[in-house]
Amino acid sequence: MASPDWLLMLGRDGTIEAVEGGAPETWISRRLDECSVEEEIKSAARALVRDLARPVSHSLVRRIRVAPQEPGAPSYTLLAVEGILLRPAEVAFEPLIRRVLQPLVRQAEGSGVSLRIEAQANLPRQISIDAAKIAWAVTALVGNALRYVRRGSVTRPGGDIGVVLAPNAARDMVSITVEDDGPGIPADVQAQLFVSSVGRDEAAGVSLRLVHEVVGAHGGGMVIKSSTAPEDRGTAVTLWIPVRG
Repeated sequence: MASPDWLLMLGRDGTIEAVEGGAPETWISRRLDECSVEEEIKSAARALVRDLARPVSHSLVRRIRVAPQEPGAPSYTLLAVEGILLRPAEVAFEPLIRRVLQPLVRQAEGSGVSLRIEAQANLPRQISIDAAKIAWAVTALVGNALRYVRRGSVTRPGGDIGVVLAPNAARDMVSITVEDDGPGIPADVQAQLFVSSVGRDEAAGVSLRLVHEVVGAHGGGMVIKSSTAPEDRGTAVTLWIPVRG
């Protein structure tokens, strides 16, 4: 029987902000050092939090996995999130998005899923953004879509994911829309996506909340439209980002 994997999301001071996978909910809002876990896990958590202080990073989310200490004991996946400190610079917008999505395009092809990237006319060539964080946000959305759309097979096609880049000259913004034909997000879940609450579902919307914070830090916003109706099911997430930082 496989060991359970307990996920703990840590704040910058080592406080546990969310749990999943069976970890005690009573640990939320406590420092991991105060919880009944082995020293190896506490040491890994301290190293993860120290890593957040490094000025250069490739990722918004840092992750460490600690293997089970004994047969039947849980493994621990520790996550820590970098503060939304922006390092904006002028970047070539469309080439950036196409480049960072190439690994996911290949993953989609291997699963029989259609992943299309479309750039509408008059898209600004250059915009001022923190390229690493926007790249993370877009790949997080497409990665989520890949997890939920139907896999293809010899007898039937797989699901469909579209990434649409569009200008809005009147608002001096660009939009990135990731849309899929997956099962959709139930209305009651949508209502709680950005609501913090104690409980196992606290970590379920972590990636979407982080994407929301990233675009918010840029002065933009995020809109989610989703339906579970059989005749019109699927999800579309649109990120609005100012052209000038």
